[in-house]
Amino acid sequence: MRYRTATACRTCAATSPIIATRKSSGTVGRHGDLLDRMLTVPDPETGEKLDDLNIRNQILTFLVAGHETSAGVLAFALYEIARNPEIAAKAREELAERFPGQTHPTIAFDDVSKLRYIRRIVDETLRLWPVAPGYFREARHDVVIGDGRYHFKPGEWVLVLTLQAHRDKAVWGEDAEEFDPDRWLPGRQRDQRAYKPFGTGLRACIGRQFAYHEVMLALAHLLHEFDFEHDPGYKLDIKEQITLKPSGFKLRLSPRTR
Repeated sequence: MRYRTATACRTCAATSPIIATRKSSGTVGRHGDLLDRMLTVPDPETGEKLDDLNIRNQILTFLVAGHETSAGVLAFALYEIARNPEIAAKAREELAERFPGQTHPTIAFDDVSKLRYIRRIVDETLRLWPVAPGYFREARHDVVIGDGRYHFKPGEWVLVLTLQAHRDKAVWGEDAEEFDPDRWLPGRQRDQRAYKPFGTGLRACIGRQFAYHEVMLALAHLLHEFDFEHDPGYKLDIKEQITLKPSGFKLRLSPRTR
């Protein structure tokens, strides 16, 4: 916990000068980027602009929720794909069917919903390796869970460890530890209460659909353009900073020959 807090503080310290530099540059409004919009666009109802603290917090949200998480999911997906060449082959078959005869297709936003197998790869990656490994729930009233074993009073908290829930053999079967995208085929029975990679309730991740599109587009491009070679001696080492990620994992990419 101390490490994560220190990491966040270092990020805050690095973010504030960026805002100050932009404001003192005399070029605010000329860049056309998110920082410009946060500095110049007022709230349509109140007419107020964001203050520096709010802008700093928004930048941290972009970095953590919009970059750190997606990069982690992509890294875990590539780890699993590199170890399972038959999965890569199926994904490439789907891409070939979607873009027949195209050497370097433009994979656009509207294509994502049609890449069903790649979506299953991402879903299975999020099951085995939820980059946000848990979330908290607060009891609003007296509640008993776990067949009467656990009693919570109002205001008490419980940590839901998604890493464990997503591997519960009572829900996912005896092969719960295995990476199997076909687990997400239509018609397969799943208890959605045991699958919460984006959290749950009103505080669930509002960027869920953006994250799916971002990861799937990147993964589709990588699968179409490159072959992957992994180190067979590498043993997965999980590193937790703000989110989970594979530590020391490397891939050798080479352009695909068709």
